[in-house]
Amino acid sequence: MKESIPDQVAQAINSYKQNLSHWLTVFCEEEHSREMVNVYECLGYQFKDQETVMTKRLTADQEVTHLTALDNSIEVTCTRDGDSWARALSQGISVSLAPFLDVVRWHYTLMCDERQAAKGAWLMTPDHSAYIDDVGTELQYRRRGFAETLMRRMLDDAATAGAAESVLAATQMGKPLYQKLGYAEQAIILVLTKH
Repeated sequence: MKESIPDQVAQAINSYKQNLSHWLTVFCEEEHSREMVNVYECLGYQFKDQETVMTKRLTADQEVTHLTALDNSIEVTCTRDGDSWARALSQGISVSLAPFLDVVRWHYTLMCDERQAAKGAWLMTPDHSAYIDDVGTELQYRRRGFAETLMRRMLDDAATAGAAESVLAATQMGKPLYQKLGYAEQAIILVLTKH
């Protein structure tokens, strides 16, 4: 629903959820984020978190980077997600599950001193976007370039696999890295809860 009518969003949710506890994700422009939080708080929601939707165009030629010693420490595994999670997610909602079924997810782990230093994953969406997810660096390995190395490898692999763009939701901590890698901000994600 459009961000300009939060009262209608709240009414629709209340009629569907029958006043059960839930979380709500609202997309808006950055200049409207504070106002949107205030409006939803007046409707009984509590602000939980804020992230930023960011995108980057990909081409295989541009994404290829020079290998570093850290690249040899990256382990890559692949899993194929079944439909059980998609069916659980959509329970009670009338949506087509086809885009969510049979998804291949690539998992990356960067090892240092025989320990996991950083991790991340990506999957190809039906419109050939690489959705980057679950990127993180262990506390003792932060500020050493591990996340950047891992991201560059994932973007290389995604571009080689045919992804035309990359999409991700960035935390405040992660935004500077993604901006350095050429991502542009598209929207703000507000996560709100109601009990």
